[in-house]
Amino acid sequence: MQQPEPPPKPEETTSDLLAKIVAANFVVLLVLGAVWGMGIMLALPVLNMLIGLGLLFTRHRKLGKIMLLSGLTVALLGLGTCAIILSNLHVNH
Repeated sequence: MQQPEPPPKPEETTSDLLAKIVAANFVVLLVLGAVWGMGIMLALPVLNMLIGLGLLFTRHRKLGKIMLLSGLTVALLGLGTCAIILSNLHVNH
């Protein structure tokens, strides 16, 4: 007897993919930001946007758009974090 094929998994929605990518980026931002400081806060969004641009020209066009959007989102988070850090620095002349 043949077993029936399992039904195909439904494609993930854009909001589900975006939530997973932003959550992963936030964890990376926290972990690597603690180790390497503000440099990773600047590099991570740029890396996301470059990967997103590359994916736009493949069959993963939807994921590329999401990576671009998540890169912009993480850039805003990083920019806000950098602004908070810099506002707490005191320079003595």
